[in-house]
Amino acid sequence: MNVIRRLYNAITQRDEPRAGAFWMGPKRTAGVPVTHDNAMTYSAIWRAVNLISQSIAMMPWTVNQRDASRAESTTLWTHPAYNLLDLTPNDEIDALTFRQTMLGWALTWGNGYAEIDRDRASRPGQLWQIEPTRVNPDRTANGRLVYEVSNGSAGNTVLEPKNMLHLKGMGYNGLSGHSVIAHAAQSIGLAKATEKFGSNFFSNGAHSNVIIQHPEQISDKALGHLTESLQKKYGGDNSHTPMVIEEGMTATTISIPPDDAQFLETRKFQIAEVARWYGIPLHKLHEMDKTSFNNIDQPNIEFFTDALLIWVRRLEMEANIKLVSPAMRGRVYTKLNVNAL
Repeated sequence: MNVIRRLYNAITQRDEPRAGAFWMGPKRTAGVPVTHDNAMTYSAIWRAVNLISQSIAMMPWTVNQRDASRAESTTLWTHPAYNLLDLTPNDEIDALTFRQTMLGWALTWGNGYAEIDRDRASRPGQLWQIEPTRVNPDRTANGRLVYEVSNGSAGNTVLEPKNMLHLKGMGYNGLSGHSVIAHAAQSIGLAKATEKFGSNFFSNGAHSNVIIQHPEQISDKALGHLTESLQKKYGGDNSHTPMVIEEGMTATTISIPPDDAQFLETRKFQIAEVARWYGIPLHKLHEMDKTSFNNIDQPNIEFFTDALLIWVRRLEMEANIKLVSPAMRGRVYTKLNVNAL
């Protein structure tokens, strides 16, 4: 536990685990375990993360240099960072995939990492992504920031900040961003619980609201056999088969109470919750109930300003610091072309 975290815990009188502790096991909310992996099986989360990451990943990313008057700039096609940012960061993937993956990690885990492999002249040569689960940003005893990278049985590697491209979301300690999935676990858990309820309801078919009454008192064993038999004959795909019952039993149909029937409305509300977590207009998550063609332009502008622009600037600033030499900073800078949208 680093110095800043210890100080933060002392002030707030809380013993919070570091960000990586959420990787150790799922949070259980609304009776449903929530992890980073299964959160992405919720369509609204997948859409939000994919939409933001792909929108920015497809923007051209150039390296530019301002002239002496700082009024105009030219593109530096031969700068070593240009190839890394706009074409291929390493020998294995293209720049679009690299950016979308980094953003996907940052939008869910709160952090995206890539090691900067430099040549003998300290120029950036390649960028290699590192899964957030393997990285622990920390401070040494003298307060110096380092990145400890787990390599399994090969042991750990410690990287200097200048050699780690770190895309991070909102955070309080300056070391790492907060995991949106961890903070939104309650909302996601309720959404997945609602999905599970709907799945179970429809898998049981129309007979989920039928009461079978037996004229006699039956044993637990007989009740188990009877329940299994009814489920086999009239459950699932056979749910609409005419029911035939014996031994003087009677079947009573009950309607679904209106409050229980509102699970579809609950699902819509949870989509709105996801939209709030990511700053995305509802229509971008394909929730069109309150959207018309007359009012869609303003939400599109809000999508750019609320959801995209902050990540555009985070990418540009991190690249400006880590991929441009200190002597050239201010004159040389990277720029994502947002007009490509």
